[in-house]
Amino acid sequence: MLNIIKNTALVAAVGLGLSACSSNMYTEGKNAVPAGDSYQMALYKEMMALADYERYEEDWTDANYYGGMAVAAANGESVSPRDPSTREHNRHGNLGVPTGELNGAYAAVNNELAGGSAAKDPANMAKAFAGYECMLEQSEEGHQGDDIADCRKMYNDAMAILTYVPSAPGVCYYPTDGDAVDFDCQKQISAIAEEAATGGQVVVQGHADTVGDPAYNLDLSKRRAQGVVEVLNQLNIPTDRMTVGAVGEAELRVATPDQTPEQENRAVVMRVVIQ
Repeated sequence: MLNIIKNTALVAAVGLGLSACSSNMYTEGKNAVPAGDSYQMALYKEMMALADYERYEEDWTDANYYGGMAVAAANGESVSPRDPSTREHNRHGNLGVPTGELNGAYAAVNNELAGGSAAKDPANMAKAFAGYECMLEQSEEGHQGDDIADCRKMYNDAMAILTYVPSAPGVCYYPTDGDAVDFDCQKQISAIAEEAATGGQVVVQGHADTVGDPAYNLDLSKRRAQGVVEVLNQLNIPTDRMTVGAVGEAELRVATPDQTPEQENRAVVMRVVIQ
């Protein structure tokens, strides 16, 4: 799906009802002259990119829907993300995004908008919003696995930037559903390895937030912890000098309701214990 749009800065928000999208909203969007702030300009651009793809697929319902959102953005109107309950997941297949993940993404996008990310980082806020909208729409179709993967990556990549904060000493943070050791995490692991070079046991514990299924989150926290262990091994800290655990969402570092994205809970915590 996203060969057309994956290199553009994607969009931000839709509170328009489907009734607002007439049969010529795609054309109105193409002819619109966008105005407003940088976020609304990005919103227009990215919603039209989504609309163009749906037109290419001859899906006029969604082409007109995205066109309607583009028109609203071009007119400087405020738009909001659609609640996942407004779309029927897996209507035509079985490859849809899990409901828990969609609910978490919906909450995360709303939180970022409420926190002012549209002004602070309009391009990535727009991209995160568009990725969420794309996941929602493709999940309803439920049969284009590559398209869903591209939508999810778009959302996750943008959210990782919007929510990034430097790690505290001995803590690695991760984007939603992420388990890769990034540059900042590598520095934290290196500092722990240096501290442990002269002795002691390294305690490593993986965590996850409450977005998604608890069993999946437990496995995700294990993968995060294992990634840290592998880097420590490379830095000459043998596994028999580590105590490794993973608790998923069972031991939250910050208390949150279910299906709530929270970076402090998407973490691996490390410390050196001198015995």
